[in-house]
Amino acid sequence: MGLIIGGAIGSALGLSFAPDEGSQTREKIKKSSLVGIKLLRAVYEVIKKRITNHINQKRDL
Repeated sequence: MGLIIGGAIGSALGLSFAPDEGSQTREKIKKSSLVGIKLLRAVYEVIKKRITNHINQKRDL
């Protein structure tokens, strides 16, 4: 999880210092952020499913 967050922060910082125009840099950051959000949602769903399965298994005992 930390790797994902660190990668997203690193990408945003890297793009912030890129020699593009401000509008182009902001667009790149926006796209990177959207990809990061999708990835975090996918990770969240996997974790949620695992926890739910674990809880359900404990209930069945």
